[in-house]
Amino acid sequence: FIRFRHKSRYKGGFTWDDIRISSGFDVFGPKVVSTTAVRTGGTSGAVTGIQIVFNEPIDPATFTTYDVTITAPGGNVISLAGNPVDGGDHTTFTAQFSTPEPVSGLYQLNVGPNLTDAQGTRMDQNQNGLPGDGLSTSVVALVVSPHAVPYEESFDGDPASIFSAWEFNADGGMIGVDSGHAREGSYALELAVPSLSGTHYQDSVLHANLAGKSGVVLDCWALEFVDGGSLEVSLSVDGTNWRTLKAISGPPGAWRQHWIDLDAARDAAGWSYTSDVRIRFRLNSGSWVAAGFALDGVRVRAGQVMPAVVAAVPYTEGFEVSELAGLGAWWELPGATLAATQGHSGTRSLAMGYGGSAEFAVDLAPGGTPLAGVTLDFWSLEPSSGGDSATTTVSWSVDGITWRTLQTAQYNTLGGWLHRAVDLDKARIEAGWSYPRSARFRFAYTYQYNGGRTWMIDDIRVAAGGSLNVFGPKVASCPVAGQSVAGPLASFTVTFNEAVEPASFTAADVSLTSPSGAAVSVGSVSDSGDHTTFTVALAPPQGLAGLYRLAIGPNVADTVGNAPMDQDQNGVPGDAYSTTFTIPTTVALPPFAEGFEAGGIESLASCWAFTV
Repeated sequence: FIRFRHKSRYKGGFTWDDIRISSGFDVFGPKVVSTTAVRTGGTSGAVTGIQIVFNEPIDPATFTTYDVTITAPGGNVISLAGNPVDGGDHTTFTAQFSTPEPVSGLYQLNVGPNLTDAQGTRMDQNQNGLPGDGLSTSVVALVVSPHAVPYEESFDGDPASIFSAWEFNADGGMIGVDSGHAREGSYALELAVPSLSGTHYQDSVLHANLAGKSGVVLDCWALEFVDGGSLEVSLSVDGTNWRTLKAISGPPGAWRQHWIDLDAARDAAGWSYTSDVRIRFRLNSGSWVAAGFALDGVRVRAGQVMPAVVAAVPYTEGFEVSELAGLGAWWELPGATLAATQGHSGTRSLAMGYGGSAEFAVDLAPGGTPLAGVTLDFWSLEPSSGGDSATTTVSWSVDGITWRTLQTAQYNTLGGWLHRAVDLDKARIEAGWSYPRSARFRFAYTYQYNGGRTWMIDDIRVAAGGSLNVFGPKVASCPVAGQSVAGPLASFTVTFNEAVEPASFTAADVSLTSPSGAAVSVGSVSDSGDHTTFTVALAPPQGLAGLYRLAIGPNVADTVGNAPMDQDQNGVPGDAYSTTFTIPTTVALPPFAEGFEAGGIESLASCWAFTV
């Protein structure tokens, strides 16, 4: 029994006609059973078309250019020379290109669904009996010739020559040589993807013959012209197993040159070079995130010595370069720009906006011997507002994997450039780490909202051997601190941990509050002569019994310019010294009289005590 049933929640109808039950009768639409790239020379050379084979003869009149769409590996739609050419049996057809394509990689092919077989049945690629579904597939066309080294490509020559050693796969995006961005010459290789759902990869793969080679170094220029993805560089010696060499992110809108030691990557993987080594440049982008990178000046050379990618200590950086490309290879700048009109000591600094970051690497164990007395310091121009929404963070890593925070700050309440410093020996001990040949430091700026705030850094220094004094001064001792002091008190001394500029420590930097809550007048601050110990004279002397509150700073500078004070020595200046002391109550002996005609509470005898 064969039952036809129509079910509907609402009223309606369904019509059947021309019902057939038969044997040996073709009732299914045609489908494509094979696709092959057609190339000049048979198995090599440029791709001139794609051969399409059906499972049964079709009606040639129904198979036109409207039924075939072919996208090149670079993502561009290929123009056809005309309708697919019938091989004579109505089963094998060739979609011929208007112009031969020299590009290797995956050609995206779409066929149908409106073509029919000889009985007039539309295409049914999945053979489920419901005609109207076409073919969507990839056709591999590898016509690459692994290039001998040295290999250098600036993408300015003949396309056939340029692409002879490359293969491409554009997944929803575009890959091509264009003049929109170029570092060397007039053209560059561009990889781009629009905002699409899901994750998409745009691959450009260079084939190189590295058999028997050593000292192989890859270098290239990269530009992120659409901020949103990353450019991953990977290596394979067999086309199947891949090892990630580097993930390039940023800087947005600025060229940077990158160097990679291929020998080191090969040895780490336990591989040997072959006659067809692949170097893949992959543009990664997330869902609904547009991205774009340009490549130029790609070079693969043997017998090379890697340039320094880790800075030596002592290291200084003032960012007085015309472009970010002028910074050393030890800098990674995924979210930083060059502030060309605002610097601390010069005219330029490094700026980070919403979600921006920058990293650099230094050698803290030259020759395998760890350094000691290591400090990091820099000048910071932080947002003047933003509260908890804006955070600046300095962190470090000895292996590039595990990171520890060195400093954080919300926003700058003091205004202007601030000097910030880190005792790396202390941080190393707290982490239980040892100094490596390549220690990385990261500056990151986060803000709850996109745009509106910028963090600038300048005059970075890494020093060893305690050669630099990088911390602001602090009060080391004050004899009255926490003490009970007999009144009347006319003066007391303050000793700093280092010499300070006498002109920066005045009566205005001393705040003393009496037990009554009134401010005590400071008569003078005098230097003992060593710029370290100072005498603070009160006017008038204080005899009122009770608790006194003393604060010093923070706007006191040391003799090398570190200011303001850094009382807790955490490298973030601006914290003052504070303490208390007490003048004890003395017992008055009779006869006792008090008419309160002294003119103020502070002038009363010490038999009086007050708490505010």
